[in-house]
Amino acid sequence: MTDTLHRTQLSLPGPRSKALFDAEALYLAPGTQSVALFSQLSIDRGEGAVLYDVDGNRYVDLLAGVGVASLGYAHPKYVAAMQRQIARVHVGSFTTEHRAALVKLLAELTPGDLNRSQFYSSGAEAIEAALRLAKSRTGHTEVIGFWGGFHGKTGGVLPLLGSSFKHALGPLMPGAYLSPYASCARCAFDKTFPSCEWHCVEFLRNKIQLETTRDVAAIIVEPIQGTAGNIVPPPGYLKLLRDLADELGALLICDEMITGFGRTGKMFAIEHESVLPDVLTVGKGFGGGFPMSGVIAREEIAFSKPWARGPARGACPPPRRQDAGGDEALGNRAADRVGRAGPRPHARDGPRRPRDPPAGGQEDRTLDLRHAPVPRRARDDLQSRGSHQSTPRDRRGSGDGRPRHHEGRAQ
Repeated sequence: MTDTLHRTQLSLPGPRSKALFDAEALYLAPGTQSVALFSQLSIDRGEGAVLYDVDGNRYVDLLAGVGVASLGYAHPKYVAAMQRQIARVHVGSFTTEHRAALVKLLAELTPGDLNRSQFYSSGAEAIEAALRLAKSRTGHTEVIGFWGGFHGKTGGVLPLLGSSFKHALGPLMPGAYLSPYASCARCAFDKTFPSCEWHCVEFLRNKIQLETTRDVAAIIVEPIQGTAGNIVPPPGYLKLLRDLADELGALLICDEMITGFGRTGKMFAIEHESVLPDVLTVGKGFGGGFPMSGVIAREEIAFSKPWARGPARGACPPPRRQDAGGDEALGNRAADRVGRAGPRPHARDGPRRPRDPPAGGQEDRTLDLRHAPVPRRARDDLQSRGSHQSTPRDRRGSGDGRPRHHEGRAQ
């Protein structure tokens, strides 16, 4: 890699990074993400959007810690809140002032009557909880997912993984069915939107009719598919899935692990279409690095049994909302910044074929996996050196009320 200003040839990884990487590799089991394996970097610390390796090289992390570090690295409010909470209490199921504030904040931020939250430690854990909730509410057993979908890799959600990762890991849990996502740039049916007249949705209807027992508990969908390459479906797609779920007596679960908390220009991606799901799942940027995920359900659904008998497992006391990743002002500023930045190309979705125009305004939405801005001190240092050392509310209820806790509350 060459520094174009100083004509300095850099060799990456540096010697200390390489030595530490090799030492770890002697004992580390397979499973590390490709970006770490290919770069062989050993990171010492981070500040804002910048990572520093053990050799002193600096990198702008456009991956944002794989969509987790929404506030960047070492945000002073985040660090202070974490230090304060860990010094007081860091595990347990008892009510705390901060958790009480967090569930109230989430109820205020989410649309409609998505006002009941329960917390978990990982994304897949929250997805499995959402699926249990759907089965509890509907009494049905089957689940519909989509090609390219990613909801985790645990046994309960592995059947919904729309990729080859699950090969040779069968048999899979029965009752899961996958159908093509509305990926118009690479249409599975080789059709063009909007002249296709939503062929993928009609195909899904036929699939349910012919392949399932028509006992569908949930349709689970990412409003924008992240792992598949930031696939933005055409406007109207989520509404059609909402209508289909209603016809089936199923719940619509929107997985916003990646898109939630400002990454698309709105607090949640579902707000671009004013579609209200029955269940919303959140993670990644929700905790900003703190191992925390959540299920946010509509009022009338959250107390369905047996799900509501609880208890939930793995939820830890969150840091104070005013200081950490749940800071409403920080979240709103992040969403506003993405919205002002405007659409960006979805490179991993590949170039559009000449006959494939942008799908009916889908470019109004985008998925931004970047951090908060690079801190001024680090940015000025980088510039001075010229360094390139890196690589509508739901019609079924207004949800205005906040009923009291009652029997069946998760513990």
